Amino acid sequence: MGVILVGKNNPRERLYLENLGIHAETAEELSYLILKYPPLFLEGFVGEAFFAFVERGALQPALARELRSYRGENARSEEILARFLARSGYASPRQQSMFLQDAKEYLALPRERAELKRGDLFFSLRKYGKAVGAYERALADDKLDRATKSRLLDREGAALANLFLSERAFDCFQEAYALGRDRNTIKRMYFLAETETDETLKARFRRELPEMRDSEKARWEEQLREVTSRGATGREAKEVADIFAEQNETKRRAREEKIIAQWREEYRSMV
Repeated sequence: MGVILVGKNNPRERLYLENLGIHAETAEELSYLILKYPPLFLEGFVGEAFFAFVERGALQPALARELRSYRGENARSEEILARFLARSGYASPRQQSMFLQDAKEYLALPRERAELKRGDLFFSLRKYGKAVGAYERALADDKLDRATKSRLLDREGAALANLFLSERAFDCFQEAYALGRDRNTIKRMYFLAETETDETLKARFRRELPEMRDSEKARWEEQLREVTSRGATGREAKEVADIFAEQNETKRRAREEKIIAQWREEYRSMV
């Protein structure tokens, strides 16, 4: 892991980044995040909260005045952010150029492609609820071609599955497969069916699964067995035993939450 060298800052004036669910405390931290996730900063971010952070949190009042003035000249958000990157001292000229190129490419995308990109970015960050929102905004376009709509529905289904909204996820997968006939969508439907704990839903999912090839079913069953085996005989099994042996209720609940989180990660890795 790299180290970010930071300048002076006021820790009481942090900037909350809603899309990421974290606070930025320094100009260097914010610069790093802008460079890493440009689409999350190009719309609705540049405003008074940002300027106030530069002024009072990053302790750069002169830069804040410059950025406010630049905005008053009708500069675009990506131009203001590029100037912030340049003046804050974190980004190299090459990084600034790459940011502007990434911003230009993103802003040139059709609305549905931009939302797909944002949704996939949220998904990679495990912000599944925000991913669903992005996919649904893209799906609101009634002029989508079949391939794009299928991909969006498939990605929305995966995000919903990670939120354990299995019925909605299965419905999305069904519609995605009907449009795109992607065999990977069947795989996700199969895993969803086999890991569903509600017997009524499990029966419905199994009943409505598209026909699987013998080779596919054998391969997917083996993957499922591997995950189940790790849970039954590996470190997790010992942790379950430790939970039942733990007499302290607070510690027992903490261990329960830990093992449940691990099981959920196993499940999420399959969809």
